[in-house]
Amino acid sequence: MQEAGLESESEGLPVKSTLAIMGQRLQDFLAGLTGANLSNSAFPLATWQDLHVGHSLARAQRITFVGELGRVLNTHSDCVRQVFETMLPTPQALRLRGSMAVDSCRTERGFRHWGHDIGPFGSPAESDLVFACNFEIDFVGKRAFPERRANGAQSRQLSSYLNDPDALVLGREPILREGEIVGRLTSVAFGWSVGGAAGLGVVA
Repeated sequence: MQEAGLESESEGLPVKSTLAIMGQRLQDFLAGLTGANLSNSAFPLATWQDLHVGHSLARAQRITFVGELGRVLNTHSDCVRQVFETMLPTPQALRLRGSMAVDSCRTERGFRHWGHDIGPFGSPAESDLVFACNFEIDFVGKRAFPERRANGAQSRQLSSYLNDPDALVLGREPILREGEIVGRLTSVAFGWSVGGAAGLGVVA
């Protein structure tokens, strides 16, 4: 089997599908499906490795969208059903969740979403993502960042939680401080861990 096959295309269209697996029991769950070494030392955050799930090759990335342990499995579209059906009957069976559950978890944890919370006109200083930047390599905006950081962030990305569990928040609501509008909510969701609405917002 050629591992490079994961990069192949058919008629100009990608032939890969993705399964995202997140949760505290992830290590034990995947250990029963593959012989690959999934330890923290062998498989650190933000790395990938090829492994077999059942009879199919998958490229696993260690990344999380919800704050718990996470792996994203990329495999051929014609193999994804076999990978999925291999995982379903395991003793620690998966619980299927949709995008709204993911959105709820990532909003609680303060994980930014490109297009909602951050975009091309902000900087890592304003979104509190300086820790995620690798200044040893070149990237768009790197040269402008020191000056922008030295001048101070023009806005900040903050998390907020409502005390009233029945309050309905839809997003884009204004954020007030002493009766004056100082920003707006960019992402909102019901936070099941906090028992109420959670949100991310930009304040100036």
